[in-house]
Amino acid sequence: MRQYQKLPHSRFAEALEWIKNWNK
Repeated sequence: MRQYQKLPHSRFAEALEWIKNWNK
């Protein structure tokens, strides 16, 4: 779900998603 793109801080949200994937 890429609902983060709708937010103004899409980059920040995308970074959080990347961190979650990295933590796994």
